Amino acid sequence: MIMKNGQTHYIKPRIISLGSQRKTLKQRYEQRLKELDYKPWAKDAPNQPNTCVDFVISGDHDRMTEIAFGKPTDLDWQEDNGNVTLADDPNCRGRKQIETMALDYYDFLCRKFGEENVIGFECHIDETTPHFHALVIPVAERVKRGKVGGYELNLDIRSDGKKRPEHITTRQFGRLSEDEQMFYRPAKKKKVLAVKVCSLAVV
Repeated sequence: MIMKNGQTHYIKPRIISLGSQRKTLKQRYEQRLKELDYKPWAKDAPNQPNTCVDFVISGDHDRMTEIAFGKPTDLDWQEDNGNVTLADDPNCRGRKQIETMALDYYDFLCRKFGEENVIGFECHIDETTPHFHALVIPVAERVKRGKVGGYELNLDIRSDGKKRPEHITTRQFGRLSEDEQMFYRPAKKKKVLAVKVCSLAVV
């Protein structure tokens, strides 16, 4: 994702070398928290909410190395592995099989958590078994804290110039005349950081 004229734009994912991103992981993390208007807790506060989750995605050793290198492979860090190359994807010219797998998992995570919340996705093929790391900011849909239920100003209705509170309770709404009620609508949910994180298993 990129920022242009103060707005976030999402671009088609592509494979790049690890560490060559224009923005560091820390910058992408802080940018997304700012977009969510997240207010961090005090450093010494108990039960700090998780604001970033690292999912490790892998599989059977032989199958993962077969996808990455074309055949089951055991790499030895004490030896020269310069002869080991990545296997081509027979169904996509110019792409490696492990790259196709990475894009498929990235697409799954974006649909599961929202592309804007997947701030990092890395493929590690220099360790015992090829695997992926997905860094995700866990976001849940809920009504803004302190204003559960009730009604909020309907911004689709043109204002008549009269100043009104942005949010009122259901009881306050019931006391309004029909002419005044037309300026309000049931409070909508707002995206905020989730305090609890759901677990994810990939098989």
